[in-house]
Amino acid sequence: TRLVSSSFISFAASDVWLHAAPVAFDASTLEIWGALLHGSKLILAPPHALSLEELGALLVREGITSLWLTAALFEQMVATQPVALAGVRQVLAGGDVLPPSRVREHLSRLPPGHVLVNGYGPTENTTFSATHSLRSGDSFSRSVPIGAPLSNSSAFVLDASFQPLPPGVPGELFVGGD
Repeated sequence: TRLVSSSFISFAASDVWLHAAPVAFDASTLEIWGALLHGSKLILAPPHALSLEELGALLVREGITSLWLTAALFEQMVATQPVALAGVRQVLAGGDVLPPSRVREHLSRLPPGHVLVNGYGPTENTTFSATHSLRSGDSFSRSVPIGAPLSNSSAFVLDASFQPLPPGVPGELFVGGD
């Protein structure tokens, strides 16, 4: 089995990805091309809006190992389908702020080797600008960190004059890179 690692997730021929995002949504590029370029199996979600129960059953039935969810869908899956979601080895969630309480709930259920990746990034950057990986036993303070920039990228917190700010001082986030 060929294993390819990025700075935040691994891709292997043994992975089973779920393609559930609309093709006009940037997350679909990760689902489709991440899987196909690495020889992973790609499961196409049924062409209707899935209920939470249907999504949970699909994760279990197809043995999904890698999954991308919006923050809102992640929150609902943790609340209603916790066992099915905890069975997915790599869950990437983002697009909005992840709720700390739901992240803690999810982490408490994860077996060794499973990961939750908080993926931050505007659509213009095609899926992620920065990521933070969390595993069972990891902790964080009030909010879930967005992490560090991806390889060949940068992120800076700047003031109104475009000057760098020290850690912990609010400002505007500027991202860049390849």
